[in-house]
Amino acid sequence: MSRAIVLDLDFPSFRPHPWLGSPHAQTLATRLPRRALARRAPRDEARRFRVDPTSEIVAFCRWHPQRRSAPLAVLLHGLTGDATADYMLGLAEKLAQCGFSTVRMNMRGCGGTEALSRSIYHAGLTEDLAAVVRSLHEDDGVERIYLVGCSLGGGMVLRWIGELGRDSFPCVRGAAAISPSVDLAASQHVLDTQTRCRVYRDFFLSGLKEQIRVRARLHPGLADPTALGAIRTLREFDRRYTGPLSRYGSVERYYAEASALPLVGAIRRSTLVITAQDDPFIPFASFRDAAFDHNAWIRMLAPERGGHVAFIAAQVSEHRNWCDLDRHWAENRVAQFLHHLEQGERRP
Repeated sequence: MSRAIVLDLDFPSFRPHPWLGSPHAQTLATRLPRRALARRAPRDEARRFRVDPTSEIVAFCRWHPQRRSAPLAVLLHGLTGDATADYMLGLAEKLAQCGFSTVRMNMRGCGGTEALSRSIYHAGLTEDLAAVVRSLHEDDGVERIYLVGCSLGGGMVLRWIGELGRDSFPCVRGAAAISPSVDLAASQHVLDTQTRCRVYRDFFLSGLKEQIRVRARLHPGLADPTALGAIRTLREFDRRYTGPLSRYGSVERYYAEASALPLVGAIRRSTLVITAQDDPFIPFASFRDAAFDHNAWIRMLAPERGGHVAFIAAQVSEHRNWCDLDRHWAENRVAQFLHHLEQGERRP
């Protein structure tokens, strides 16, 4: 976990696709299906992980032939997403070609697994990530584990490795986050108040409301869905559901205590953070915090453009130290970074 492993790596710069110059064009283009991923995807092993006495989650494991000795990356999706998202499949494919096993992890109740958990998922559930990593290390014998999160999942990854500090879970060797939500209140405010973000807010609200409806049918008494029709903002949803149904109790405590930003300064694992300065709803001001500037374990890539979990490039990079597999620049940078960390682990 040497700092030099983070600092001595040269990354190719990002140039957006000429048709996708705006943050909204980049972000919305990620909704277009990548059919090639479905054609090439192998049959991954579906596996349940027990995360607490009343909850299980489902993840999809793609194992390297050398299952115990190969490095492994745990991948975590964003808000209202799941393990089948194209960016999760894209990361899994790229990392597999770098010699990694991958585990695409659903958050609680995501991907049609609402029946497996009475509680709802939220940004502060780092104990679920810990349970999965512990099982992979203790039950499967994996010695070198890396974490990758996107959007809400990226914030969760940063928060957990901040909680770990230097000594806990030594099997966790590094991490990467793409467009991480590090300040929940700041992102919520942008989504709820800016007209240009209405399409994103409504998309997230639709998914969150549907999960409450499904959970109310499957777990009578867990949540009252009758209030959903009146909810028009994410803050209202979190005030009515996320806060009360989580350990935080209130929306104010949830935003303050589940955000990653207060723990970024405590990160002591080699970590890559990729965020676009034009992200439509993750304010770049959050990444100007001194915690990012003064932590030598963190490498930040912050192109002026790129949208949210998008970064669709003008062309496949022909970099002298790395050949990208496609136009998805951020996914390739994560693969490049983790490959570099793993090469460092193997040096005598």
